[in-house]
Amino acid sequence: MIRADSFVGQVIAVISRRTPAFRPREDEPSTFPGWIFHHQSSSKQASAARSEEEGNPLLAFVSRQTGRYREARGLDEAILNRRRRVQGDDHPDTLQAATNLAIDLRALGENEAARELDKDVLARRRRVQGDDHPDTLQSVAEVLAALRGDLPTTIAVNREILTEQRAELGFDHSLTLTTADTLATLLRAFGDFSGARELDADTLARRRKVLGDQHPDTLASANYLAADLRGLGMSA
Repeated sequence: MIRADSFVGQVIAVISRRTPAFRPREDEPSTFPGWIFHHQSSSKQASAARSEEEGNPLLAFVSRQTGRYREARGLDEAILNRRRRVQGDDHPDTLQAATNLAIDLRALGENEAARELDKDVLARRRRVQGDDHPDTLQSVAEVLAALRGDLPTTIAVNREILTEQRAELGFDHSLTLTTADTLATLLRAFGDFSGARELDADTLARRRKVLGDQHPDTLASANYLAADLRGLGMSA
């Protein structure tokens, strides 16, 4: 099992349980399963509904939606502190308040503070509500949406995921090889064809050994390696 205290380990564990294998796309380097981002948009509606019942959270919601993130941050900090005191750290409303504050912080450029909040919220939702709960999926969505468009950070996250999966699941596990596919695609998009070739050659060899030459995943790996060689100006 992926180490419980790892942030990216928690993210990949939720994705892996619901989507055992997903294919990266060349035209969208940071592709993740589409169901994740559905939960992000639906969670905003749920947040608005809660806000209408509670007064001050409504002001924070309106501030956030209209781009007044500094104002929203002050409100959300007060809301979070109150909910922690009254309802406890693990209450769904407390965790939603923490998620809202993380959105404010991220918009204000305080990415590390936002990441720490996201990490804490995801761990609590997984423990209390389970991996399939919409709020847990919202946490995964927020993390991944924040990474989209930040290719170096996305590469770093995928490297960490791959390292953990190799250690915990083994080099030949299907999830490990899928993550290697994703990382190689990101490296190609970043222009690191040499790094992508190293990964893809290893993945191709392992899939030939485990799945055979004609399996669709093996053939996909061969195509990825050919793209790397073309990028390096070499014949496939």
